[in-house]
This record gives sequence, structure tokens and C-alpha cells, in this order.
Amino acid sequence: MKLPAEDINCPVLLEKYREYFDFAEIFWEATFPLLGDKAVVGIGNNTSFNTCICGAFAKQMRLYYGIVKLCRSGLSHESSVLLRTMFYTSTYLLALSKSDDKQKFAKLWLAWNFAIDDRNYKGLSQIKNPQNVSLVNDELDKSLDEFKKTLPDGKWKDFVAHGPPMSNFMDFCKSLKSGENSFEASYLTLFRACSSVAHGSDLLFYAQPDDNGITCQLSPADEDIDKIILTAAILLRDACVLTHDLLNLRKEDAKKEILVLFETHKDLRIKTNEISENN
Repeated sequence: MKLPAEDINCPVLLEKYREYFDFAEIFWEATFPLLGDKAVVGIGNNTSFNTCICGAFAKQMRLYYGIVKLCRSGLSHESSVLLRTMFYTSTYLLALSKSDDKQKFAKLWLAWNFAIDDRNYKGLSQIKNPQNVSLVNDELDKSLDEFKKTLPDGKWKDFVAHGPPMSNFMDFCKSLKSGENSFEASYLTLFRACSSVAHGSDLLFYAQPDDNGITCQLSPADEDIDKIILTAAILLRDACVLTHDLLNLRKEDAKKEILVLFETHKDLRIKTNEISENN
């Protein structure tokens, strides 16, 4: 299974963006010492907290890997969906690190998983079932009933919809700061740009009409490969630093190596251009 012109376009984009793909590989290798070799993590934290941080870190790692793979295949446009998800996770992880009660935030983040399962099960159970088999897990239902009592009055629906912040994501980004900068700017640029791919408001990328007909874009393209790889790397870098600090990993050398990579490669420039005419 291949896209049109895949054998032509992919080698071209791999060569054109070789320094970005090389950086992506070097950076990927530098992240593994953080949690590799059966590292002892989170001494002094409870299991829920450590599970939450490890889960967020592993998710960012897999998303980053997927983004680079898609970019190598000329599917950088589609990789924006994964980059958007990385931004979500990065935002929640930063918020957890700044929370006055980090253990509670982590517990909420994990409980969100079960809350969504509960919503989905109950939605399915409303579908006519000829065997009349309950799709709701009674033990899960009981646990969530107890959990609901720990939330502020009337906040259950907000929690299911928005997770630990229990507020609209844009408002949440406005309230969150990294240093002196609000996350609102990142939301209005990175998040919204990626959202068009996720929501399906990007059809003109895939089909362009002109006087001679309609050209469909199926062949591999290099749209924003440099921006996407560098942005994904920055989000994973931040996840590495926060994970190191929140889990008390005491691997300062590994953390430093990750940060130094961004200094030694700071000459990487944005140079996106289309590699070929649409096919």
C-alpha cells in the first residue's frame, strides 16, 4: 500500500529535512535514560501520583514518535492531530506541577479515565439490547459515586467534559502561565491551527478547485515538517523536565543532556516549502 508519488516524494523530503529528522532521532535517544533501566521513581509520592506522571510521560513519548513517523511518510498535515494532543497533555502536566495540591490533581487526572468510561458505558446501555445485558460495571459505578462526593457541588458534568480543570480549555489556558507568559498565545496559535485537522475544517488542503477541475492531494507532502518536529520536541522536552522533577528522579545528567541538545541545535531554522505540485 502506497500513496501516489511516495517513492519520489518521501526520499526528497527526507533529504531536505535531514537535519530535523537527525535531531529528532538524537533527542529521542536522549529521553530514554530518564525512566529506563527500572528506575526507582517518586519516592515519597503515592502510587496514584506516580502512575499519573509516568502515564503522561509515556503518552508524550508515543505521540512524539508517531509525529516523527508521520512526517517521514509525508503526512505532516495529519500529524497535527497528534501535536494537538501533545499540547493538551503538556498543558495538564504543567498545571499539575503548579498546583497547590499536586497529589489531588493527579488523582483527578486518573479518575477522569474512569469517568469517561462510565459515561461511555451508560451511553451504550441506553441502546436497545436484545439480550438485556448491562454494560455498566457495578464496581466502577460504586467507586465513581464515592468520588463524586469529593468534587464541589454541581461539578461532575464539568469534570467529565473538561477533566481536572473543570473549565473550558481556552479559559484554562488563559489562567495558566509558563514563566511570565500565558498559555493563551499558544492556544490561539498552535492549538487552533492543529484543530482544523481534527475537526475537519481543512478540506481545501485535500482538494483544490480551478478552471480545469479539482486536484486531490494524495501524494506525500512536507507541509510544516520543520515546525511540527521542533514544536513536538519542545513539548516532549518540557514533559521530560517536569517528569524528572515531579518524580524526584535525581538524574541531573540526563536532564542536562536533553536541555543541552536544544542549545546545540538552536540554529535549526524554519524552512517549509512544498516539495512538489499536488498530485
